[in-house]
Parts: sequence; C-alpha cells; structure tokens
Amino acid sequence: MNPVEKIKEQRLIEATRKNYLGVKNGKFGTILRNLGTKIVGHSSPLFDSTPYIDPYDEEESDDLPTFDEEELTTDLGYLFDGLSRGVHLEIKYIDVTLTVHYKGYLVFMEKSGDLECFVPNDEWENKIEDLYRIAVKMQRETKKEALHNKVVKEEEAREGVLRHLLKTWGFRL
Repeated sequence: MNPVEKIKEQRLIEATRKNYLGVKNGKFGTILRNLGTKIVGHSSPLFDSTPYIDPYDEEESDDLPTFDEEELTTDLGYLFDGLSRGVHLEIKYIDVTLTVHYKGYLVFMEKSGDLECFVPNDEWENKIEDLYRIAVKMQRETKKEALHNKVVKEEEAREGVLRHLLKTWGFRL
C-alpha cells in the first residue's frame, strides 16, 4: 500500500469515527438541514430566454414577474453560511458533493459517498461540534412541534366529525 492510500484510509477511519460522513446521518448533514438553507432551482418546460432586457425601457409594463403555471422547482441541495453566526465556515451540499470550507480553505469533501479531502484541525472541528449541538437541539424542537401539530390536527378532525353528526343528524355522543 502506497503512502497516499494509507493516509486516505486513516483519514476515512477518523472521519467515520467523528461522524462526519454522510449527509443523511452525519454531523454536516444535521447542521445543513437544521441551520442551513435549501438551494432551490427553478425551471420551466417552455422556458424562454432573451439575450438582453433593457431595465430602463419605458415601454415595458410595471408588472411584477410571476411564476408560470408550468414552472417547476427542485431542491438542488443545502447551504450553511456561518458568517451570520460569527464563524468563517461554509458547508455546502449540491450534486452529491458535500464540501466544508473554513476560512476559505477546503477542509472536507465527500463526493458520492467517497472521502476526497479531510484536513483535521481542532480549530474548525470545535466550531462544528458547537454548531452540531445547536442543530440537534433545533431538530428535537422541530420534531416535538411536528408531533404536537399532528395531535392537534387529529383532534380537530375528530371534532369536525362530531360537529357534522350534530349538525346533520342532531346526534350527540
């Protein structure tokens, strides 16, 4: 085994141990889903593009642009920009590629489930741990809220049936 393969294997073991791999269950994926934003693509089967539209043309109407009935949106991935939280860190998942940049440098890359780059450093890894704790807390709160909403909707549906029986047939339980 050559030295590059040996280092790559060691980094893979370390990344697996630290739970960095995988967008679905890994720490980066948890941060992306709970603290990041979706990257959404817009398209239309009848998309028409013009080479140049003069924004100062007075003949155009003042209508706001609207969605076409045939317009489609697709989720392309997720983006977390840590600058709003005071951390120079970016986590991005798009086209089966997960990348992490810290202070502008690539420190982690996973492409189609294969580890392509991992530069361990306590400085950025400690920030990931802090963000992960916040993301897990938000995930728990979201699950609790979703469960509460489900219970409320079920209760409202039961009450609706009872109201319908009372209103239509004068029947009370």
